[in-house]
Amino acid sequence: MPASGPQKVLLKRFNVATQNATHKPEEDGSRKELWKAYLRAKESIPGFLTAIPDQTWDLLWKGESEEGISNPNSMAHLKTLVEDMDSIGKESTLEQRLAHLEAIFVEGNRQDALKEWEDSHDISGGRSVDGHKPEFLSLGIRMYAHDGNLDRAVVILQELLETYPLADPRAIISMVKALIRRGTSKDLQQAWALYQLLRQLLGTSMTMEDYDIVSLSFMESGNKDLALGVFRDMMLVGDRKDGPERDASVVQHQAMRHIQEMRSIDASKESVDSTFLAALAMLPRRFHNKWFYASWMKKLIGMGRPDAAAQVLELMFERGCRADAIHVNGIIGAWLRTGDTKDKEKAELMAWAMIQARLEFVSRRRADQLGRSAETTVSIPNKSPNDKIRVPRFLRRNVPQATIETFSVMLLHYVNRLNGDRIKQITDALHQAEIKMNSYFMNHVLVAEMRSRSYSNLWARYLRLSKTVRADVHTFTLLWDAMIKQIEQARAGRLRGYPTPRLLMRHMMTWLDELDSDWRTQMIARFTAQLYDRIIECFDKANDLPGSLVVMHAMHSRFGVGPQKRTSDSLVQEIARISFRADGKTPRMRREVQRSAAFKGNVQKVRAVLEMLRSRRLRDLEDEGVSLEDLGADELNQFNLNLFSELIRVVSIRSDTPDRVEAAIRQAKTEMNGEDLETGDRDSFQVS
Repeated sequence: MPASGPQKVLLKRFNVATQNATHKPEEDGSRKELWKAYLRAKESIPGFLTAIPDQTWDLLWKGESEEGISNPNSMAHLKTLVEDMDSIGKESTLEQRLAHLEAIFVEGNRQDALKEWEDSHDISGGRSVDGHKPEFLSLGIRMYAHDGNLDRAVVILQELLETYPLADPRAIISMVKALIRRGTSKDLQQAWALYQLLRQLLGTSMTMEDYDIVSLSFMESGNKDLALGVFRDMMLVGDRKDGPERDASVVQHQAMRHIQEMRSIDASKESVDSTFLAALAMLPRRFHNKWFYASWMKKLIGMGRPDAAAQVLELMFERGCRADAIHVNGIIGAWLRTGDTKDKEKAELMAWAMIQARLEFVSRRRADQLGRSAETTVSIPNKSPNDKIRVPRFLRRNVPQATIETFSVMLLHYVNRLNGDRIKQITDALHQAEIKMNSYFMNHVLVAEMRSRSYSNLWARYLRLSKTVRADVHTFTLLWDAMIKQIEQARAGRLRGYPTPRLLMRHMMTWLDELDSDWRTQMIARFTAQLYDRIIECFDKANDLPGSLVVMHAMHSRFGVGPQKRTSDSLVQEIARISFRADGKTPRMRREVQRSAAFKGNVQKVRAVLEMLRSRRLRDLEDEGVSLEDLGADELNQFNLNLFSELIRVVSIRSDTPDRVEAAIRQAKTEMNGEDLETGDRDSFQVS
């Protein structure tokens, strides 16, 4: 295939893309690059299509057959491939021809696709040709069902089951969905009959996904009882035993009888018979409890279908089973996660209805204690003074009381929206509800303060709330994150009211020491390398070398965490800045220091000192017959702690006396509530 210079470039790109897609088929990027290279080469290189080998056609087809969010144009691409193969006389497979026909249908040319299907079906004369193969018949069922011609779909279904009794019958699902969309009494009963036929044909081969599709179709059309019947069947799958091997003639006979019964359903009834519905949704006694409905709601929420889960909740109430707050909280959270404005509104309405129920309960309880009638004063947020809370009908009498989880979910929602008024409202409501605040709620109150850059308010709020709420590691992570930001402001002289790194570390040490053993173990396990680095960074930015030395030992002693990969660089840079005492009043000035030749020179000198000290300690180990590789994790942490402690002392005694350096270290220990801490194997009198 002769090619010009530009064409050779395109051909090379196509070949490279082909190799990448061959060796990395799971990477979506390689598929996209191959498709782009294919289109460019096809448009620019004469005879390109005829030169493509079979394995490359297969590679292209396989890549574009994978439907999903990353490949929204899959059907259109498959259609293009089949047409390109036809244009050069390359014979396509049945799978490819069916995909081409389906693509024509999906892209909007329904009548053309249906005509082509009928033409192939009429011309064919036996099972050996496309028009009467099971895959071809299944496609016909799906297309006619989507087009609303259920009568034709039923005829094709009969042909499929008469000719291939053991063929995959899942095309029936498209008929079920089409009937549900039409929604008349007859349609719903026929949909149920087809669903039962599908269960009969698939037997134990019917998957959870099959049940989910049918159940959701009923649920999202408002037919909760029918959806319940499907979910009941799914829950009972474990009770079904694998039967004997299916006999084709028996399956065929049963299927034809089922279809005839379905077609004879009386269309004159105006509504689905209540006895019929009750029979469909009859539950075994062991399912008459809230846990059955809760498992259904949890499944739907996990599938990203909160509206369907809300309908299960409604059905639950209709069946006389009272929901717990945890069930409603799950739906509220799921609605908020969709990002849809209407879903957020529904979530807020439901949450505030639960909060109102809790506040009314507290008011009644207080009235009973005082021996007088309840006077409920509930402040519920509305869009305008005239708005009323529009609570779903089924919850108006049965809404469960809000729990701390309800308040926490809504607080997080308002914090993410930076809605200060609502944050105050939800916090005040929690107090009125007489529910004890937990650390999750407290932490998000602190997040709100941090996002408003009110660091002094954040600290004051922490001091007040932590008197009654037990802080956790995340609380201190937030406080150290705020520390970094407030140091920047403090340097510019714009901030007061936030503690020094030493004082914050003292609070953290005291907090840990006061925890019970189980909770302390949990908190130590949650102490992360990221938090370690953040604490070191705070002392670094505060130019506190004695504090840096002490805090490293404190974190190792109390939390069992040793120096991290970044610790060495942080210390080196902190020490290198000592001669730049001003250290810049603004971020710009500090960046200029970082870029200066003098600072870079200092960094190199400090690194040289560190490497010298490290080499000396390694020689000491060798003299004892030990190598660095022989050290365990804790021994290695101790080695690095002693090394970095010696570095800080060596640097410090160059500008101060050993006794003053040790006094500064003792002062740092006292301020951090760490008087008992060891701070290295050599003091300032022993280093050089």
